[in-house]
Amino acid sequence: METNVETQRQESGSPKELAGIRAQKAPEAAAEFDYRELGEAEAGLASEHKEEVPEEVNAPEAAAEFDYRELGEAEAGLASEHKEEVPEEVNAPEAAAEFDYRELGEAEAGLASEHKEEVPEEVNAPEAAAEFEYRELGEAEAGLASEHKEEVPEEVNAPEAAAEFDYRELGEAEAGLASEHKEEVPEEVNAPEAAAEFDYRELGEAAVQESEVHSSASGAAPGRRSSIRFVLASIEEKENELRELEAREKAVESQLQVYSEVIGLRKELRLVKEETERVRRQLDSINVFAEKHGNAVERDLNSAEEEAQQSHVQQVWTSVCRERPNESLGDPSSWTKVDLDNLSRRVEAARGKLQAASNAAAKVYASQEDMINKNTEERDKAKAKLLESVGVEMAKLVETRSRLKQLDDDQRYHFRRGTHVKQRHVPSLKEQDIMKGRVYKDESRQFGDVVLLEDECKDLTEWVNGAKRELEDNKRSYAKEQSELEEQLQVMEDNGKEARELRAFFERENDQLKGLKQDLQRVMLYARARHHELLA
Repeated sequence: METNVETQRQESGSPKELAGIRAQKAPEAAAEFDYRELGEAEAGLASEHKEEVPEEVNAPEAAAEFDYRELGEAEAGLASEHKEEVPEEVNAPEAAAEFDYRELGEAEAGLASEHKEEVPEEVNAPEAAAEFEYRELGEAEAGLASEHKEEVPEEVNAPEAAAEFDYRELGEAEAGLASEHKEEVPEEVNAPEAAAEFDYRELGEAAVQESEVHSSASGAAPGRRSSIRFVLASIEEKENELRELEAREKAVESQLQVYSEVIGLRKELRLVKEETERVRRQLDSINVFAEKHGNAVERDLNSAEEEAQQSHVQQVWTSVCRERPNESLGDPSSWTKVDLDNLSRRVEAARGKLQAASNAAAKVYASQEDMINKNTEERDKAKAKLLESVGVEMAKLVETRSRLKQLDDDQRYHFRRGTHVKQRHVPSLKEQDIMKGRVYKDESRQFGDVVLLEDECKDLTEWVNGAKRELEDNKRSYAKEQSELEEQLQVMEDNGKEARELRAFFERENDQLKGLKQDLQRVMLYARARHHELLA
């Protein structure tokens, strides 16, 4: 009777129920493989509908968890002998794995309810993104199945949990009662934006019933979905890193503004330097002239100074200094006197200040260029690495999708034509030995994977702590560099102010020298004329 009820329940499933079951078995779900006990009273009927697990599903790339399937022994004692305990490290939340050792093949419903295990709350939490599994208890009566039925929490059915809705088999004796209690799948969950679930609903009523019978009776492992969720999580993490880089670029822009102002000051210093070179050349020409003419010129200059002190230009200069005094020039009376000896010393002092300002500006400009180049290279490398990793993951997902689509098309084609070939019958004892070997092999491999994942988690934790320390060090170093740059900028501003004052002073002194040169030329002409008169 239990076998007939189970078969009717599978054949009467709607297309949406079949879509929900197949979405649960998709490779992208990374869900637990649940080989549910159909509760047959005879082990022969269970072995007829059971299929072998495909090799590509058992591959390491599938990252799937293998459930220790109970093969539906006719006696509860034989089932309890082969039952294994669940390792504690496998049930840890970090592994996100849930090993379900359900004894559902007991001949009596009371013995099945005694061995039933509760699902941990942390596994059913929305944060685990795990699929909620409503197990087939295989009770002989529909009333006993309805007593153990669990309600689905509202937070689990929310779209934010990205969880798949399982159309539970409530164990009713009639398939019509099961179809009345099925729930609709929300459109936002089946949408392509929800990590691209494969929609297998276009099968038709007849094909749906036939395919549901074979998929429910088979032991084929479901596919994986974890790769898509892992890729989405990694993409979100990389987007956060990009946003951090953009924030860092915005912080650097303020520093670049300061650097641009420093560059403007450096250009202004370059102009001042050119003016200084021009004045220096004029002074060199005057020095050459003085050395060439020797003592005669010195005597003439002494007399010229005396006459220049009484000249009209000197009178105008003295009146201007008295009317418009300048505190930065010191004592105004000292500037009203013609003093050529003190000119070279003042020019040398101004030249030293300009050289120091030029060196400081060159250092600031070099450090600014190095920082800009370094930030640009790091940003380009990070973007290239992100694009490359995303491209590789998307290419892997495209191949997996095309392969699964091809397999589904082949199955639908054979189901419609009626050419689907079942697996040949294997004795239950031999099949148990085969499954035990697979269980031991998978358990050892999964235990090794858990150890590797724990080691990798420790390494990643250490790397994150090191990155945090490095980030704090970088923040402190950047703050120190920023303070130094601000100090240098303040010094440059002070030097620029002094340079502008020196430039104004040199311009005034240049005008004075031009007037003095003209006076000297007039004095020389007057001296020559007087000399010719004396000779005559």
